[in-house]
Amino acid sequence: MSPQRIQRKRTAGWKMPEGAVYVGRPSKWGNPFRAGAFTFLTGPKAGKTMDAADAVKAFRNRINLVEGEEVIARIRKELAGKDLVCWCPLDAPCHADVLLEIANRDDGVGACGVAAPTPSTHHPIPTKARCES
Repeated sequence: MSPQRIQRKRTAGWKMPEGAVYVGRPSKWGNPFRAGAFTFLTGPKAGKTMDAADAVKAFRNRINLVEGEEVIARIRKELAGKDLVCWCPLDAPCHADVLLEIANRDDGVGACGVAAPTPSTHHPIPTKARCES
């Protein structure tokens, strides 16, 4: 079975599956871009508040443009083959989908590239020096 994203819950008796890794805030894998907390200053979305899909896109761009190959290698080393746990609903965009994609790729592509469709990767991003969509 392929690694998957699991929604963390506060339900009584819920336990994180063995071997799964929590990637929500405040873990080192948490998305620093919070939906509703940031406003675009320029561009076509100037003055609009970042939604969940925008936050995931910003997370992907940060890994590719700012963090780079060292972080991509660490993601692959630490998260490959593991289920990832976050608070996001399974039908909503989530940065954990980006981490799953990067951790389990074996084609040498970084944080950009066409991935299997998931809520946060349904807009494929071309493989270029910059991730834009």
